[in-house]
Amino acid sequence: MGVVADTACMSEREEDSIEVEQWCVGYRYLDTRRLNESEIAVIRATAGRSAWTLAWLAPAPLVVALLLVLGGAWLPTVAPVWVNWLWLLCMVVAPILGLPVWILSVRSSWKSCFGLNRDARVGHAWVFESPQPTDAESVPLLSVLPASLHAFVPGTLMLSDSPLSISEVAKGPSYAMRVPIATTHDEENQQRGGDFTRRTLNGSEQGELAIAIRHLRWPGKRMLLLPVLLAWAIFSLRSGLTTYSSATATGLMLTVLCGMGLARYFRGFALTMKMRRDLQTGWAITAPPKDSRVQEGPFVEEFLPHSKLLWTVNGTPAAWRDLRRTPLVLQR
Repeated sequence: MGVVADTACMSEREEDSIEVEQWCVGYRYLDTRRLNESEIAVIRATAGRSAWTLAWLAPAPLVVALLLVLGGAWLPTVAPVWVNWLWLLCMVVAPILGLPVWILSVRSSWKSCFGLNRDARVGHAWVFESPQPTDAESVPLLSVLPASLHAFVPGTLMLSDSPLSISEVAKGPSYAMRVPIATTHDEENQQRGGDFTRRTLNGSEQGELAIAIRHLRWPGKRMLLLPVLLAWAIFSLRSGLTTYSSATATGLMLTVLCGMGLARYFRGFALTMKMRRDLQTGWAITAPPKDSRVQEGPFVEEFLPHSKLLWTVNGTPAAWRDLRRTPLVLQR
């Protein structure tokens, strides 16, 4: 495979030609199968529980607000002053902390309820297999429901409590020749019981790496919020410059948020410089097992030589790899 020298030379046609595969919590996509009646019954029962959860979660903010108001009106007549101040603090903090939790809970129950009902109507599941060898007669299989992304625990009729994440990565080679490389870590090599080796990334893997570089350089529309927040921060600080006020606090908070966002972006941008060198080199370094009793095989760590990003772990793609989203900045 030729080495891709620059991300700019990848056309859309080349990106479309990348051979991909799906992974879910260390399981590789295998096939689609029909659900049996017992599984459909479990899905409908779980959807019913999600509907009940949604029913009592929906009016929760109104009930909490009513209790806070009634308590605020009644407590001053019977409680000491410090209890009134504590209740006032609860009235201020409850909307700030409780509302985001309520929104996320309602959203999760809503998606689970309607997703599970749709899975029960469609009646099929995606099947994922474990890439690791097993002494059992059958390879462990993971059945994931396509709409809700809940999964049956292998070997049981129990559904996972939360939806799983499915990532899409470039398909690695079925076989790759690994060449030993000279390193200065002789003591580490002796402790690990082997030498570091390298292999060449195939065309699909190089294409995935090029896409990851582009995503890190331009993370998407969320970056457009930074100029808006920065302008808002400057305006707030100028408004509250003469006297300390809520505008000053708002400006300081927005400045911190902008600083964190810019630091994250520049950290990712600096990482892309090293990833470009990885793309030009076109290698993946294989680290020998830390335990010398482990037999040599696919169950070792692979990492990129310049960025030190993990590429595969125990035969499965590293957690940051996903063609459909901006990769997380994770160092080895």
